Order: sequence, then structure tokens, then C-alpha cells
Amino acid sequence: MQGHRKSQNASVNNSEGDINRWNEIACEYDAHITQGDFFRTRLLDPAVYELLGDIKGRRALDAGCGQGYLAHALSTQGADVTAVDGSEKLIELARGHYKESGQLRFSAHNLLTRFPFSNDSFDIAVANMVLMDIDPIAPALLELSRTLKPDGVFVFSILHPLFANGNVRKGLREYLTRALPFYALQTYAMQHKKKWHIPGTTHATYVYARSIEFYARSLRDAGFLIEDIREPVLSRTEVESKNGAMRLLAEIPMFLIVRARKYI
Repeated sequence: MQGHRKSQNASVNNSEGDINRWNEIACEYDAHITQGDFFRTRLLDPAVYELLGDIKGRRALDAGCGQGYLAHALSTQGADVTAVDGSEKLIELARGHYKESGQLRFSAHNLLTRFPFSNDSFDIAVANMVLMDIDPIAPALLELSRTLKPDGVFVFSILHPLFANGNVRKGLREYLTRALPFYALQTYAMQHKKKWHIPGTTHATYVYARSIEFYARSLRDAGFLIEDIREPVLSRTEVESKNGAMRLLAEIPMFLIVRARKYI
């Protein structure tokens, strides 16, 4: 039991370091989102909304809500939304952007600790671009399962493991033949932590690169069954006049979006 407590404390301490990094870039990240993120609006958000389905009148938990844009969008679609995030700065920004009401509430909470909600509180839960930012993910998944009602739906999105693990490369052959760059993937199966620079921010955060199998097993262990997935890419028409790196996004998905259902 003592070893288990030490492991829990180490996890919380690790997450607090990650949270501090998000507090440092909160305003810059907020500006990036509010100015318009093409890849979110074109690829990510439509897939998230599609997998959530009709949410009118449903009680929703947005776990890792960031500066609140998705929580607000869900509330305008008729959901009763409770939104939490580990970053106090991001919650401040969310409250500044979106007026809290009976249908929209924000609070700061570390996702690796017990959620301040009763069992079976929510019909749906969403974790949008969150799970790759925390380690370990098991405590958060178990709490999401506990607070979802039986048969509740959980939708999450992450950087696609292929995208997170790979890099665009253009070697001498590609230069000489004027060929497109290629996507180099050197690691995939082994979990690892890597620096990640969000456009417009001056400090790096970290992502925890994991395989799709890892996420599938973690969901199963927390009492979820996967129902559907999306791997959105740009159309060839959209990228035909773009540079080589952009054209790769018609083949390499940037995001993985998963819909799962609580079965225990």
C-alpha cells in the first residue's frame, strides 16, 4: 500500500509540472485558439461533433476544457456542461470568454485526482486533445468511467500516434528529383515523452507518445468499449496547390478521435 501511495504521489507531482507549463503558455495558447486554428476547425471539431451526436438535454463533462471553446460550443448545442481543467490560468480565461450559467460551469481540477462529482453524474464526457498531455492516463479514465452513467458515451481526441511520433523529411533524393517530402517514423510502440511546440507559444509543453493499442487497452481496463473512430485528413483538392509538407496531410492523419461507451 505504501508503494501504491508513492506511485500516486509521483503521478500527481508529474502532472503538476505539466500543469505549470500550461499555465505559462495559457495566454499565448488562448490567442492561438481564438484567432482561429485551421486544423481544429477543418479536421478536429467536425469529427468530435459527429461522434458526440445529438447532445441536447444531456449532462456533459468536458475534462481538460482548456480555455473553454468546446465547452461553450456544447452548451450552445443544448447540453448542460461542467468543464474542468488542471490549469488555473486557462480556467480564468474560459470564465473571461464565456459567461457561466446554469448550463455552463468552469472549475480548476487536476485530472489525475478524484473528480469532485458523484458516481453516474453525466450522460457524456469529452476529453479534447487532453490524454496525450497527461501521464498516467489510467486515473483519469477510471474517474471518467465512475462519473459517467451506465451506457454513457466518452469521446476523446489526441494527436494521432503516427503524427506525434513522426517527422517530415526531405532528403537529397527528394531534392534532386523534386519529389514530395516523406513522413519518417522511427518510434511507435515504446511510450515516450517528447517536447511539443504549439504554434504561437514561447515555451514547449510535453506530449506522451503512445500507441493506439495502448489507448484501446487502457479504455478496456477502465470499463469502456470502442464504438467508432475517425482519422480525418484533408482532401486532395485542398492540398494540390500547397507545399509538400501540407500535401502529406491528405494521407497522414493529424488527429485520432474515438467514441467509446461505458459497459460496467
